[in-house]
Amino acid sequence: MILAQTQPTDSSQFPQVSSSGVQTLPQVNPDGSVTVPTTTIPAPAVDTAVSVVGWTFFALWMTSGAVSAYHGYKRNHDSVGWGLGWGLMGLMFPILAPVTAIAEGYALPLEEGPQKYGKRVFAGPKRRRRIYRRRAA
Repeated sequence: MILAQTQPTDSSQFPQVSSSGVQTLPQVNPDGSVTVPTTTIPAPAVDTAVSVVGWTFFALWMTSGAVSAYHGYKRNHDSVGWGLGWGLMGLMFPILAPVTAIAEGYALPLEEGPQKYGKRVFAGPKRRRRIYRRRAA
């Protein structure tokens, strides 16, 4: 079966879109004439709550990347490589990276961090070295 294609003669035969985004579809009658119905198909509704939550998480994710990148840059004496590494870590782990940065001393260079003030980070307790003396014979 071959269907004959007809060219529309005026713009009323095309789907009409109103300013509210509702589209009316034309109907083809058996005799070949086209009529535009008065009923409309409603536009799909956008769930604004999902949209707001998504944008909020996106903003927090990007903020984590930026905050972590700045910390890595300043922590390692203006090193762009470390800044990029920390920024990537902030994007991959948006909660862990800023918490780690705050624990290290946010944006403090390595000499001014917790190590300068006598705190040993992840090293365990200090151990005394035993000194063995030989007894005089």
